[in-house]
Order: sequence, then structure tokens, then C-alpha cells
Amino acid sequence: MSTSLTIDPTAHIADKAQLHTSTSAPHPIIINALCVIHPFARLDSSNGPIALGQRCVIWEKVCIGTPRTLSSRPSSSAEQPRDDEDDGERETVRTITIGDGTIIQAHAQIPGPATIGAGCNIGIAAEIGPGVVLGERVTVASGTRVAEGAVIEKGCTVWGEGQMRKPDLVVTEEAQRDMHDATRLKEDGEERHRVLLTQLVKGTSGGTRFTG
Repeated sequence: MSTSLTIDPTAHIADKAQLHTSTSAPHPIIINALCVIHPFARLDSSNGPIALGQRCVIWEKVCIGTPRTLSSRPSSSAEQPRDDEDDGERETVRTITIGDGTIIQAHAQIPGPATIGAGCNIGIAAEIGPGVVLGERVTVASGTRVAEGAVIEKGCTVWGEGQMRKPDLVVTEEAQRDMHDATRLKEDGEERHRVLLTQLVKGTSGGTRFTG
């Protein structure tokens, strides 16, 4: 196994999932405990490290990371030039961090760099643009493109052409209890769902690994 791949033994990765690292720029892919990665999902760390928190679910044909490109754009804090680059074309490091319990649904794309908080739900065919930061428990509706550099506060819902609904700032005690109960039920449901998914990909050899 490549030293650029760190996979917790409790993670479940389908045989046809693709984990790609590069020998010329050996950025790591880190997959933490109880993650589930479905067939035909692709994680490519050619451009920068990828780290999945615990209990993440990555559905079919999700693309996280992209093949390496060269860019002369100024770097941001999440996109740092490599030290050995010329001042002309500069290769950037696109770090992608995904928080615990986040679900990324089929055909979604995260080219990076990106920081995605815990408990987020990224909808079918959604696209998270470069430099995006999502707070905890953000929901991105199916087919939505979150624009480059956007910073979305925790608990928000994003849909359409970037329309956004923020959570209520004033919450009564009764509403807080209801939210606590709803969160507990949601977490219980997600755990049962995750267990079912691990059974669907049980016995796999941990995905197809590429280096190059």
C-alpha cells in the first residue's frame, strides 16, 4: 500500500472506488474511522492532501480532487504554491478537508481547495468551487454550485444559483429541545444507514489504488 494512503481499518471502501495518489507530488489521502466510499467514487490527491473525518459517506461517482494543473493565479491561504516552483507557472497545493459525519451524494464534485465542516450534506451533482468554506451542518441542495471562495455559515442551506437560508438566530427553549430530539433521531438514522451501507460494500478489498 502507498505510504500516501492512510485508511482506518473500520472504513469500508468498495472495490471499484478509485484512490489516486501521485509519485511526483505525494500528497496523502486520509480516510478515518467508519467512512463508507461507494463504487466509482474517485479521490485524487495529485493536487493536494485529502482528509475525510469519521463516519463520512461518499456516494457513487463523486469526484474529490482533480488531476494536477498548473496555475499562475495568486495563492490563497488554502492554496499554497510549492516551494520548488518557478516564479512563472506555479503549481498549487489544493487541500481538501471534510468533517466528521458529512455525506456527499452521487456525482458531486469538490475540486479543491475546500474546507467542509462536520455534519454537512452535499446534494446530488452539486459542485463545491475552489476555496469554499462550509461551516458545520450546511446543506447544499442537489445541482447547486457553490461559487469560488464562498464562506457559508454553519446551519445554512444553499440552493439554486447561490440562494441561501440562514438558521434562526433566536431559538426558544422548546425549540432547542425539539432541535435536540430531531438531531438525535437524525444521528440514529444516519448510523443505521451507515451500517446498511457497510453491509453493501462488505468484503471489499479497499478500492482501486493508482499512483502516477
